Amino acid sequence: MIDQRPAGTAQPRGRLAALDGLRLFAAAIVVAYHLIGLPNSHLYEHHNHDEFGKLYGFATYGYLGVQLFFMISGFVICMSSWGRSLQDFAVSRVVRLFPMYWVAVLISALVVHFNAPLARSSNFIVPVPKSDFLLNLTMVQNAYGVSDVDGVYWTLWSELRFYLLFALVIRGGLTYKRTLGFCLVWIVAGTLAAGANMPVLNLILQPSSMPYFVAGILLYLVHRFGPSLPLFGLLGVCFLLAQHHEYAAITARNHVFGTSNRWLIVTIVLTVFFALLSAVALGWASWARWRWLTFAGALTYPLYLLHQDTGIIVILSMKGRVAPWLALLATLTGVLLAAYLGHRFVEKPMAPWLKRHLKSGLERGLRAGPEPDPTPEPQPTPAPASALAPEPTQTAPPLTKLEPARGRVYMGASESYAGTPWSDRYADQDGGVARTL
Repeated sequence: MIDQRPAGTAQPRGRLAALDGLRLFAAAIVVAYHLIGLPNSHLYEHHNHDEFGKLYGFATYGYLGVQLFFMISGFVICMSSWGRSLQDFAVSRVVRLFPMYWVAVLISALVVHFNAPLARSSNFIVPVPKSDFLLNLTMVQNAYGVSDVDGVYWTLWSELRFYLLFALVIRGGLTYKRTLGFCLVWIVAGTLAAGANMPVLNLILQPSSMPYFVAGILLYLVHRFGPSLPLFGLLGVCFLLAQHHEYAAITARNHVFGTSNRWLIVTIVLTVFFALLSAVALGWASWARWRWLTFAGALTYPLYLLHQDTGIIVILSMKGRVAPWLALLATLTGVLLAAYLGHRFVEKPMAPWLKRHLKSGLERGLRAGPEPDPTPEPQPTPAPASALAPEPTQTAPPLTKLEPARGRVYMGASESYAGTPWSDRYADQDGGVARTL
């Protein structure tokens, strides 16, 4: 039986330090992929395989860290949106994503612009025109077919589309039943979209990324309400869909990059991802409460944004002059320092300021209510003074006693008409109602 309890009936949960640890792990393997595992990047004097040996082999699977990021995103977005309004959700996403993103776009564009020959020699970095740079500031450049200033930004477009879909559930308020229904509908719709092969459906429903976002949402429901057959049944469906999409991706990657990645290893890696996040959801990782995990987790977003193009160019600038391992360690130190500075001097001061001004602006607009109708109300036409004056009363003549005539008496009759003043004024008051989203 499906539990339909709304928010508030489950026990409150604190911050999950283990989740920050998973963020750090995902960021680390993505960085390893871009700085060690890219097969044809020409970053070092010799091929990456010759320079790093078995580490190169492991690093070639580091691109899967993005899938772990998507799973974590589904978990965190559901957790942070529970019991909050759509307005709060929108503000929190803008505040979380954009300040550091704007700075990262500017830094990457400047580094590539002033090192264009090195960038082109990497076979992965291409300088973008000024117009494309400006469009990148919106984070929707992929919708217009415009290249990313830095190649890692493609995942943010996937995140934005996920937010738009999940906002449909947040709009009505998150409950167990609604959230589980959303997961089921997205799985079915995403599967149909994959079969239809229609670009517009693929754009909206993201069949290849959907299993990871949905898996994260389902595992948050496990974390909040406890395990159940429907939750783990749908989680199993997500895993089966994910491994299938990765099998198709491996074939394409091996053909394009000349790699020899194996489906079995990819499936094992995905199994580890699902198991790790399941352990967090079930509370099995609650022992991991080290404060440094929370600090490291806060650095993962700026590290992700800054590491690829800037890191590649830094390594290329030392090519042939510095030993590969030393160049790699120096680059890692540099991007970690840049991530810390971005968190310390961009995210921490800008986020509260931006959040305060966004919320105040939205609340001011909502309190204002609807615009008043500029058309004046028609006023009633005043009646003429003669109509308002009382009509004259006809006074009966005094009774006159007549002399009896043949035994009959005649009495005068009395008849009165009274005028009544009138008023034709009506009051109509229309109060505006502010709807809080």
